[in-house]
Amino acid sequence: MSMQYLGEGNVPQPSRPDLPEGFGVVGPPQSVSRLPWSKACERLAQARNYWLGSTRPGGRPHTMPVWGVWFDNALYFTTDRETRKSRNLLANPNVTVHLDSDESIVIIEGLAGEVHDPDLRTRMADMYTLKYGYRPDTNSGEDGEMFFVVHPRVAFTWLQSAHGKSITRWFFSQD
Repeated sequence: MSMQYLGEGNVPQPSRPDLPEGFGVVGPPQSVSRLPWSKACERLAQARNYWLGSTRPGGRPHTMPVWGVWFDNALYFTTDRETRKSRNLLANPNVTVHLDSDESIVIIEGLAGEVHDPDLRTRMADMYTLKYGYRPDTNSGEDGEMFFVVHPRVAFTWLQSAHGKSITRWFFSQD
């Protein structure tokens, strides 16, 4: 089953990241062959697994795959309250998310927060059911699943076949 891209929400602004001399990106920023943000969103919506990087209390990194749904320019996922990732995110909401590497790379840096709104939790559960054939428990109790949203602050995209010439940094406004 293919997930559909559901809209852009907060549309990011593209720029070229600061790259070392000789990285292969030349010319003005408009000459870069970008992966359009709409295509990055399609990739994010259709991905099965998302690699979520968080930070342990002592500062060591922790990366684990999660299932999730992408809509309105944010990643929504669930996890058990007792997992290392949920405890990490409650202590430090800074995260990175990336897809399995292939031709078009998409990496997000942002902030994760718990979703408490019952209507949004139901919408997420409906989308999980369509995508994975699994419905998370939407009850918000001490023993229930935690629902998180990752709001990007910056994203990086590029096409492997462009040998670095398509690398684009996307900045999101912080509403």
